[in-house]
Amino acid sequence: MLRIVLAVAAVSIVLILVFVANSPSPGAGSRSAAPAGRTRIVPALVAPEDFQYDMDKKLLATLDLALQVPTAELAGFLKPIVDDVTTRRLRLDGVEVTAEQFPDHPELHAMVGDCAGILHVKKAFHVFVKNDSSIDAYTTNVSEPAIVLCSGLVSACSPEEIRFVIGHEMGHIVCNHVLWLSVVRELVESLKTDGFVKEAIVSGALLAVAEWSKQAEISADRAGLLCVQDLDVCEQALVRLASGLTERVLGRINVDAFLEQSEMKTGSVASAMVYLDELRQSHPFVSDRIKNLRDFYKSEQYSKILQ
Repeated sequence: MLRIVLAVAAVSIVLILVFVANSPSPGAGSRSAAPAGRTRIVPALVAPEDFQYDMDKKLLATLDLALQVPTAELAGFLKPIVDDVTTRRLRLDGVEVTAEQFPDHPELHAMVGDCAGILHVKKAFHVFVKNDSSIDAYTTNVSEPAIVLCSGLVSACSPEEIRFVIGHEMGHIVCNHVLWLSVVRELVESLKTDGFVKEAIVSGALLAVAEWSKQAEISADRAGLLCVQDLDVCEQALVRLASGLTERVLGRINVDAFLEQSEMKTGSVASAMVYLDELRQSHPFVSDRIKNLRDFYKSEQYSKILQ
């Protein structure tokens, strides 16, 4: 049954992306600069499989197999009708992160270069800041990805928290998540419109890819940690995304207390209903993301990358 649903989702991918795009709307052992005299390790080589979550890899391979079209070929096909259209809109409505466009805050452009160096990003990409009050960021396009930082996130987070978010989004790029993340994002948006039959069809397709999407977020969080190399900063960023409150308003967050809050028991009916809701979510709960990130931080896998 899963393979059938995956096939249905795969067949619809090109139509979804085309419709949305055209509707209105450094050396081995080297180190990079870090705050307070701290330095970051720039690994000699990092491959996606060095940090990618196992379940992410397995489910992504299943989705690609169901697609039955080489992703490189599909990316080339989509570039002029999806990527180029999206990038053009971002250049009209957003501000690209370059040294020239942010002369008073060159550290933002420097963060992008630092993260790309740590993760050894080889694919061409762009980074934009878009006028959007959401404390959020996402990566769009397929052939030539574009990372979009919402202005609400840039205003709410500390520079190091922004670095984590940039590294997270670059993790999606190097792990080849962007194609399927675009599908998930548009399926989620489709659920916001009325229509029982449409909702049933979209929900079925979303279930097929939502579980993978949650695993992909764990991989991307690991990439963000590699770019920051400070677990506390990453946890603060994740809880800030959950709370929606700025650093200036909320200050630091007691992450351990936040995790204790998530462990408070509720009735079995409530737990079952939340579980059913989670099936269609594209992201894991923030508490689960923090626990997974702590496990990775303590792992030999993480230590070996930064040797």
